[in-house]
Parts: sequence; C-alpha cells; structure tokens
Amino acid sequence: MKSSVHNWSTLLGREDVLILDTETTGFKPDSEVLQVSVIDTTGRKRFDEYVLPNKPIPREAAKIHGLTEAKLMDLNAQPWAKYHDSFTELTTRTAKIVLVYNLEFDTRLIRQTCEMQKPQVYFVPYNGRCIMKEYAAYRKVPNQWGSWKWHKLADAARFEGTTNQPDIHNSLNDCEIVLDLIRKVANQTN
Repeated sequence: MKSSVHNWSTLLGREDVLILDTETTGFKPDSEVLQVSVIDTTGRKRFDEYVLPNKPIPREAAKIHGLTEAKLMDLNAQPWAKYHDSFTELTTRTAKIVLVYNLEFDTRLIRQTCEMQKPQVYFVPYNGRCIMKEYAAYRKVPNQWGSWKWHKLADAARFEGTTNQPDIHNSLNDCEIVLDLIRKVANQTN
C-alpha cells in the first residue's frame, strides 16, 4: 500500500473533513457502540454521544473505557436509533471524507449497532479513509505477513510525540489524538 500521508496537510483545517472514533462493548460480531465522537479537522466537536447497548457491557470492556450501564444512565445515553439520523446526515452529507484510525473496525461496529436496533435502522456508508493503515505505510515497520505493522493509536501518538497524549479510552479524546497525529506527520512530510 502506498503511503497517503503526503496529502494529509490538505485534510487539515477543514469543516468537511471529519475524524470519527468509537468506544464499544468489544470486538465480537454482536458487540455494540457505546460512544461515538466526531470532530472536524479544525478541531471542532461535531458529534459526541453515549449510546445505550441492547445487551450488558462485558466487564473486560468496562475496564478499558470505564463505561458501565450505570455510568451511561448518568450520562443520559440513549439507544443508537435516537442519534442515527443526525449521525448519518453529518457523515454522509456534510462530510466530504471521514478519517478513522481503524476504519474497518469502527465502521463494522456502527453497522452492527444499527442492525441490533429494534426496529433495525439502516446503516448508510460514509466515504472513509483508514488513518491507521496510512500511518503504517508511512512508518514502514515490516510485519510477519510481508506488509506494514499496524500501530495502536497510543503507540503512534507517543512515537510521533504528539501534544495530546492518551490517558483513557474516550472516543472524543481519541479523535483529538488522531488530529494531533495527522498534524504532526503532515508537518514532517511537508
């Protein structure tokens, strides 16, 4: 895969280029989204909602991001169906492109969450780019399969010395870390 970071600077400072991140109940085919956040590349928060899952949150997931059923209730979380239309409007009509650190994972979890709603809501695909894979091609650290190693966001942020260092899994914070990473790498490649 050819590195696309050479054009990352063209993505910055734009209201029509969005960064998306999620926190979830896990990685399984029945896992759901618990938090979805979106910022634009000017740094402005565009969407930040906590979502009530259909099933209990596994203890191991709650240990990572601190989201429990009780905390979600305190945060006035709602079922995904309540946010679906505004999220879809933002990511498919307002956005020219949606940048996601792990595009395949976050997109799959949003799709699964849509499918688990009662009644089910239709997932509308957005035009996305995987910043994790682009960053891997930029870093060029070989993996055992003959391509480039994917780096965890926290590791990439530390390696690049971004100003926004990760401390806890929170999708809004992670969006800001991705933006800092893009800015830092764009600065180095110009």
